[in-house]
Amino acid sequence: WLLYPFFSFDIVLSSVLIVYSLAILCFSSASLIVMDGIPGLPGEVLWLLEEGKVGHVGTSDKNMQPHLTPVIFVFSGKTLYFVTSKISKKLKNIRENDKIAFIIDLRDEKDIYNNRAVLFTGRAVVYNLLSAIWDLYNLLRVRKRFFKKYPEYMQKYKKEGHNLPLAWRTTLFVSRIPIKLELEKIVYWREARAIKLPLGV
Repeated sequence: WLLYPFFSFDIVLSSVLIVYSLAILCFSSASLIVMDGIPGLPGEVLWLLEEGKVGHVGTSDKNMQPHLTPVIFVFSGKTLYFVTSKISKKLKNIRENDKIAFIIDLRDEKDIYNNRAVLFTGRAVVYNLLSAIWDLYNLLRVRKRFFKKYPEYMQKYKKEGHNLPLAWRTTLFVSRIPIKLELEKIVYWREARAIKLPLGV
């Protein structure tokens, strides 16, 4: 656009410059969308993220008092998502201290050495109505992932949600708030051995 004044007198060159700029913008946007969907994690960690049905999220308040709760979750591209009640202790903690830990742990009851676990630490981002509208396309993809990963659970919530306490209902911004975890560090356990993974994701 800085060059536009030099070409404004020539309609052909001006048109070419505008088309070229729009093409760069479109291809750059498409690349970001495609790259966001490409997982940068090892296959074993991605398997854990798919097979693990329950994760545990660790938070602490401003006085560093810890709190741990189980949640259902999905992983989309390079970000982990979960939803919590508006009145939950973990949401209150996250608003005071956005650094959290999230662990998924799968174990074989018959073989204590056959375990798989992955620990994520990072910054929790709480969606508000404005940020949800801005990120609507992505949140719709996340919702679809929840229905795909937990079909029975989500259908039961959909059918019987009106009978649940308000804190447990799935209505976004009325009873539930979506949260995403921006990853900073990943540690993966396999057969009781911890493997640190570089965060080039």
